[in-house]
Amino acid sequence: MLGWTISGRQSGRESQTEKQFFLRSSQEEFEKLCSLDVLGIKDTDIKESAAIHEEFKKQLTRAESGYYETKLPWKEDHVPLPTNKSLCTARLYSTTKRLERIGRLEEYDKIMREQINMGVIEPVPANQTGETVHYVPHQAVIRDKAETTKMRIVYDCSARANMRSPSLNDCLETGPPLQPLLFDIIARNRMRKFCITGDIQKAFLQIRVHEQDRDALRVLWYNNLQDREVTEYRFTRVIFGATSSPYILGVTLQKHIEDYEQESSNSGGNKEEDVATFKVESTKILSEGGFNLHKWHSNIDHLSAENDKQEEDTYTTRSVGNTSSNETKILGIPWNKEEDTLTISFESCQKSSEPITKRKMLADINSIFDILGWSSPVTITAKLIFSEVCLLQLHWDEEIPDEIQRKWQMWINSLQRTPTITVPRCVFTDNPTHYEMHGFADASKTAVCAAIYIVAYENSTPVSQNLLTAKARIAPKHMSIPRLELIAAHTLAKLQNNVSKALANFPITACHSWVDSTTVLYWLSNRGEWSTFVRNRVKKIGELTESKWRYVPTAENPSDLGTRGSAPNRLGTMWFQGPNWLSSEGDRPVHTRDFRVRRSQVREKVNKEKRSDASTGRCNSE
Repeated sequence: MLGWTISGRQSGRESQTEKQFFLRSSQEEFEKLCSLDVLGIKDTDIKESAAIHEEFKKQLTRAESGYYETKLPWKEDHVPLPTNKSLCTARLYSTTKRLERIGRLEEYDKIMREQINMGVIEPVPANQTGETVHYVPHQAVIRDKAETTKMRIVYDCSARANMRSPSLNDCLETGPPLQPLLFDIIARNRMRKFCITGDIQKAFLQIRVHEQDRDALRVLWYNNLQDREVTEYRFTRVIFGATSSPYILGVTLQKHIEDYEQESSNSGGNKEEDVATFKVESTKILSEGGFNLHKWHSNIDHLSAENDKQEEDTYTTRSVGNTSSNETKILGIPWNKEEDTLTISFESCQKSSEPITKRKMLADINSIFDILGWSSPVTITAKLIFSEVCLLQLHWDEEIPDEIQRKWQMWINSLQRTPTITVPRCVFTDNPTHYEMHGFADASKTAVCAAIYIVAYENSTPVSQNLLTAKARIAPKHMSIPRLELIAAHTLAKLQNNVSKALANFPITACHSWVDSTTVLYWLSNRGEWSTFVRNRVKKIGELTESKWRYVPTAENPSDLGTRGSAPNRLGTMWFQGPNWLSSEGDRPVHTRDFRVRRSQVREKVNKEKRSDASTGRCNSE
């Protein structure tokens, strides 16, 4: 899921098409940063694909030996799929020449022979068994610095015979996303004292493809390297590279564990014996479906499998890692098992000295992998600089102006001084009995931010407080501060709603929401007449959360950092732990619900918003 994704070739007319596609996609991704609809956590809705999902689930069959077999999820009325044999033959010869030139052909052949011997691919029978015959080209991807697998064979299911013909991926359904959101998994993981992770060995290859669809997964290789007679094979297992493969794996695992009260193999608990039991039971349950769990990692020493350095790599090694005895990864996030900390690295932004362009800036921003937003005050600075470049409408490979280059270099320099930030994997210490959730929201003219903190209690005594997650987004242009503050509150409500769902099984006894805008509190207290913009968002906030909305001075609002930006070395305890008074209810700011002191000022702000809305007609609807 977080490993390699490679498709298409980098030559000829196809590469130009792919280049244009990625440019459009990158621009669309940046525009999402400024969209009101994604300022919080985007809602997931799989209703549209429900019918496809149920139909596909029914056709899954299980053999007596335990393994599952499936047909491919073809799109209805898809364009006829060409054989692609001529293209695959040409790609076979070009791949062979390249491998001979670098002296790696025998290594490639060895991998193909292993797949044949294991039954992953089989010789094509004399009579085809399905209606569709299609050939999939393949090529080598080499990583000499990898610990185990130096070479991988990548199957290009996106290859087209010509610009007008569909690819295999064009004809397959991707299906609804069945894997739990990474956000939810990491959030739950931080609420468990002990953690254990495992990897399904060659997960795709454990699911058989029905004979009816195997001819659509044909490949070409040689009978041997001496004669080099081109021989036709076909996949008997789910192919790595098809757009439908992650869905097929997800629905198969879902169907298999329906009868078991188990979660995914990225789990944990607050008792060592519970974690040990989970490892044993999950291994047994998945093995009954033909799935082998291996590469275990845990902050409990005896539950880690750290002595199998020679164990072959899998497609998801980059998700769970295997770098040293103490260093590994949880879904792509570096995890020090001994110190039980998670790290966000900025080192990828500092590798190149090439000219600074829009493409490089966006690549640097996207290279910071931070699912829960712990580095939001750092990354928002880069996003704001990038937004300045976008307004200039420069080409993607055009060098940016000197003034913006200086700003960007200052940001890079701040990362060089502090190349990583580290947070505790678990947000609490000791053995808490219940938790409180505290959310903070703030806005400036340039950005909005929401941050959520967890306060852990042992009976009535607070034992720890830590940042759980945060989101910082570029603010919409030409909007008043009160409205931006309301957008920030809406962002927080969506974030709290998402976190509440993810942590539904944890004893969270109270939820508080803090803002430093009295105007927003006035709106949320159902006072006055509102514009459509305000009314819609107040309604949604009420639907999303039942949290108590309270006032916090700006100086004590940690989300303020996410609206202004910060260097990594200036992220202190206010950001990572929140204000000290979170753990002391008596010291918390008084809730200014009645607005006795500043009621007239608040009313004037509200009236100004109403006048602005009436005169401009701006943002009157969703």
